[in-house]
This record gives sequence, C-alpha cells and structure tokens, in this order.
Amino acid sequence: MGALINVTTPAIDLSKIDIFKSSYSGGENGCVGTSRDLLSVGLAPVVDTTLGLDSPVLPFTTAAFSSFVEAVKAGEFPVL
Repeated sequence: MGALINVTTPAIDLSKIDIFKSSYSGGENGCVGTSRDLLSVGLAPVVDTTLGLDSPVLPFTTAAFSSFVEAVKAGEFPVL
C-alpha cells in the first residue's frame, strides 16, 4: 500500500468548473464526475453528479486519479 500524504487544497467552487460524468457511471444512480479544469494545478476533483452543486468534492491529485482510472480499466475492482 502506498504512503498516505496530507494534501491541503482550497475550497473548490463547483459553479466555476465544468464537471462531466464518467463513462463508467451506469444508470441514473451512483454517477461519478470529474473536471479537466484543474489539471493544470495538479487536481482532479471527484463529485457525485446526482447531487449537482451540493456534492462534496474529493480533490485527488492527478497522479492518484490516473492510478485509480488505470486500475478500473484493468478490472481491479469488482462490479457491484
């Protein structure tokens, strides 16, 4: 398991970035979204698209998010 790091990020205002729904999100429930707008500062915010602007934001580093996406593509997570 990788080392945990403490990352302090400023609040992310969802009304100021474009969120898109993941192609891996299925149906109407459990939709995950992210944005490309903060990649230049090393962040990939993850949100629940069903909550809109009220969604909490999980600010992943781009490296962590990239590793997660590769693991999903490789089938490392069971389908629920």
